[in-house]
Order: sequence, then structure tokens, then C-alpha cells
Amino acid sequence: MSRILAIDYGSVRVGLAISDPLKIFSTPLKTIQNCSETSLINELQLVIESSDIELVLLGIPYNNEGNETTKTKEVLHFFSTLKANLTVPIELWDE
Repeated sequence: MSRILAIDYGSVRVGLAISDPLKIFSTPLKTIQNCSETSLINELQLVIESSDIELVLLGIPYNNEGNETTKTKEVLHFFSTLKANLTVPIELWDE
């Protein structure tokens, strides 16, 4: 059964969580050092392939008023990179 991978993007570290096969619960999976986009994409590809991931959720931060911040723009750039390099569907999830 396939799973969902959740990504909490950070400029230094990227947190990953994975759903159970029934997609009811999620548990922390690992933290990846964000050394470069290439190494990060490669690591995510390995996780996607080895864990039968069918969907990636990328957390997107907005401020308390729901407006974009500097970090929001970073995450949107990373979202574009993910869409260009991964074969599974990727969705944004409001943190």
C-alpha cells in the first residue's frame, strides 16, 4: 500500500514524515541536511522509491494574516524544483 510523504522545508535542515499505509497517522521519518538542491532531490527520490510514496505534501508557511513571507517564497521556489524533478504528485499544505 502506498503512503504520503510530508516535507517541512528549512534552509539548513529538511524534516520528513511518512503516513502509515492506511493514511491515517503520520510519524517522523528523518531529517536531511540541506546542503544543495541536487543532494536533497536525490535523497527524496530514494525515500519515494523505497517507501512506495504516492503523494508528497510540502508545508508552506504564511504569517498570521495569511500573507506570504520571505520563507514562503523560499518554499515556493523549492516546490517548483520538486515539481520539475519528481514524478509523484506534489501539493502545498498550509502549516
